[in-house]
Amino acid sequence: MNREIFTTYMNVFEREVIVKGVKDGVFGSSQIVSMRPGKLANSKFGEIVGSSFYCDELELAIDYYGHIKRSTGLLRLRKKLSGKGQVRRVSCILVHFASLRIDRIANVCNDPQAIGLFPLFKETMIKMRGFRK
Repeated sequence: MNREIFTTYMNVFEREVIVKGVKDGVFGSSQIVSMRPGKLANSKFGEIVGSSFYCDELELAIDYYGHIKRSTGLLRLRKKLSGKGQVRRVSCILVHFASLRIDRIANVCNDPQAIGLFPLFKETMIKMRGFRK
């Protein structure tokens, strides 16, 4: 999967699968998430995946194999709380990418292309992270 297709699919995946699945209660659990950038943020993997995605209505984060990508709603919450001092951690909904399975995605998403490209997307993500060559 080339970088342009990967980035386009990731945006659609986050909007159509993750956000929709969290709203429906299929994905995610409430956990404490660090607001500081992790070790992977400055790596090539972190640069390609990015640090945030658009979702104003939910305080949500996605754990892509150790790299946390935060929603704009979560970043807005951090900004609101920062008036009370430094914000290091926030309780929000966290979705672990590694736990997502195609059958659960098929229950949430009606787009056959989004479902069909998921295995390739996940394999590419694993390779980029450095778990497989």
